[in-house]
Amino acid sequence: ANRMLSRDWPGAMADIISRESGENCLFLNGAIGGLVLTPVLTEEPFDAVDNMLLTGASLASYALSCDCSTEIEPSASYVTKAVDIPLDNTLYMYYRFLGILGNSMKKGKSGTGYVLKSSVSVLSLGDVNLVLIPGEMFPEMYDDLVPDDGIWIAAGLANDEIGYVVDPSSF
Repeated sequence: ANRMLSRDWPGAMADIISRESGENCLFLNGAIGGLVLTPVLTEEPFDAVDNMLLTGASLASYALSCDCSTEIEPSASYVTKAVDIPLDNTLYMYYRFLGILGNSMKKGKSGTGYVLKSSVSVLSLGDVNLVLIPGEMFPEMYDDLVPDDGIWIAAGLANDEIGYVVDPSSF
């Protein structure tokens, strides 16, 4: 019976930040794979909409308290690398054939004999670098992925959705 569409707490947070700061707000999904993000903030009886709004307001308050006075140099560059991802999960093959997963697929070395085509990119805005990951990256992968120098931000679910990007030591 629930026919609501929602931007969930990121939408509520962005609305508050835009209203309070007078600036546009962009939400990027970071290295959050495998995490449950929305805390229970409401009293009993639990109300999911109230909880979502309170979570958005709480995180907006935190974001607005940060010092955002650093200016970004007005330059941009974009680099992308195509990658073939071994398709070991047969369920993903069905998703592909049903049109749920839009990636191209070709024969390759994997448990199913196929690989998915995807890409990993870096968008540099001045000295801020966004690593665009095509899935939900686990937080422990962040240190393995980005250099120690400069400002690097992981942006998950970019370009497409291949699933979780899990640290090899988790296997």
